[in-house]
Amino acid sequence: YVYVSPQAVPDAETRAWMIGRTNEDYGRRRGYPPAVAQTREAVVRAVFETGETHRHTEQLPDGRGGVRHVVRVYAPVRAGDDVTHVVGSTLDLTALHEARRTAEEHEARYRLLADSSGDLIAHHRPDGTYTYVSPASYLVLGAAPEAVVGTRPHDAVHRDDLARVEAFYASLRPGAAPDAPLTARFPHADGRWVW
Repeated sequence: YVYVSPQAVPDAETRAWMIGRTNEDYGRRRGYPPAVAQTREAVVRAVFETGETHRHTEQLPDGRGGVRHVVRVYAPVRAGDDVTHVVGSTLDLTALHEARRTAEEHEARYRLLADSSGDLIAHHRPDGTYTYVSPASYLVLGAAPEAVVGTRPHDAVHRDDLARVEAFYASLRPGAAPDAPLTARFPHADGRWVW
């Protein structure tokens, strides 16, 4: 290392220690697996040789038993046609990974509930187009979920309920739950109307 920014390593003593040291030295001090330093050194050599920017992801121990997810970017610094230095930067994506994992867990729980319910559960776009329909559509409508996704309630609802359905969708606001559930008649595959 010839320079370490305070944003990358806030501790001044550690930054001073890093000058003149290698990725292997720093990795050993931080308790990183040896493969991390080996990969970093290989990438730095490749950037010097090719003059091309390189990006890769790393999973690093966070010192508390968890894992940090980072993107490392190495870019050449040139003097004419020669690469004289390589600048490395790190973007910590751990919070993004945690948010994605949490969202996936919530989605899995929601799907389990929706897929197991005897009630027809659906997601809609603001115009009413179905984007998800639970398997209960087989029981309630006599139709596969795939046959309902992409359609709109307006297209199938009983004509006496159409004005109420249109008013319901007109009253919806992004991110807000409806004030009351919608009850209307829809056609079953066997020809009867179901509530």
